[in-house]
Amino acid sequence: VTSATVTVNTIPTLDPATTATCSADLATYDVDVVVNAGNITNTSEGVLTGNTITGITAGNDITITVDNNGCIRDLNITAPDCSCPVIDIPV
Repeated sequence: VTSATVTVNTIPTLDPATTATCSADLATYDVDVVVNAGNITNTSEGVLTGNTITGITAGNDITITVDNNGCIRDLNITAPDCSCPVIDIPV
């Protein structure tokens, strides 16, 4: 009798706690990414440090790659609205 061990790895997904924040000059944004399993191994834009991606051009959606022990998945992050706020006309 031959036995085998099977390991089932969780498919990575984004956690709802993932947040994007516009920079003060509204030209870029940063994302704090929370994934349910695995590690972020790549981002289509910006600088990846741990689970934070900085310096993403405002208006650009990004794709991150998450690896959970060989179970690799690309996840999309939608850019926040970093447009200028509406300013009331002076009275």
